[in-house]
Amino acid sequence: QSHLAWAYSHAGFTSILNGSSEAVAHYQNALRVFKESDYPYEWVSLQIGISAAYLDLSTVTNRDENVESSRTAAQEVLRVCTETKFPQQWAEAQCNLGNAYRMLTCGDPVDNEKIARESYEAGLRVFKKDRFPKDWALTQINLGLLYLGAHSGQRVDNLTKAVDFMQSGASVCMNGDCGEIWAHAEFTLGMAFAELYNEQKIEGQLGIAEICFEESLQVYTLEEYPRMWSSAHSALSLIYSLRYAKKESGGNVDDLLTAKMHLEKAVSVDTSINLKGEREAELVMLQAISNELAKVDVSTRKKP
Repeated sequence: QSHLAWAYSHAGFTSILNGSSEAVAHYQNALRVFKESDYPYEWVSLQIGISAAYLDLSTVTNRDENVESSRTAAQEVLRVCTETKFPQQWAEAQCNLGNAYRMLTCGDPVDNEKIARESYEAGLRVFKKDRFPKDWALTQINLGLLYLGAHSGQRVDNLTKAVDFMQSGASVCMNGDCGEIWAHAEFTLGMAFAELYNEQKIEGQLGIAEICFEESLQVYTLEEYPRMWSSAHSALSLIYSLRYAKKESGGNVDDLLTAKMHLEKAVSVDTSINLKGEREAELVMLQAISNELAKVDVSTRKKP
């Protein structure tokens, strides 16, 4: 049961809803045998897995309920583990707890962010860069995401910190031995640079964001990571739409056509693996791009 749960959690299923739901069910089945009193190590590992699976579920359905379930499982681990007793599991639980508080929509967002940051920093006391490079990198990325959505502090300062953390995470995975984490770092870097452009309007920031999203697609293929493949194309569509709107390339209608092409790819993916709100927004944007193109004489496109 525990092996099946791990497989469903890590197999890159087309439907996060189905894969994570199956993972939770198998983890819970395993817990009927692996009791805390008899198998503490196995029990702790299963709770960590459940916490992570509920976090994945929260991205597609019942966000608050699943985040709360993830937080509860992580806190159960921290009730048993300490920094000196099962330190690796303690650190994993701290990072899961950080993710849960980062994703909470209830309560004071500033307080939630403070707890999330403290949890990540606690995890990093164990997840040293030289001993646990992948865990260290992933925690750096999560700290970057925390600053990307921070509710306190100066926006540009927070975005700059987000970029620094994400670049640190990406740097560890440049050799290709942890491609999924590297792709995650590149994608989130693209988000951060796009947000920086919205704040600063500095020429070149859109170009960096575009490169990051394109880089992530080296790993995020349609076959293995359909939801992230869709998200990357949706993000690229936004980059080209911004270029057209801001006239960075002379208002070249080719930018608008490229934006449409990327968005059509994004919406071609089964909606069951996308948040309903995201898909609705993408369809509205696609219609807006089509309406804009209808106003433009395609024959005026710039030649390469």
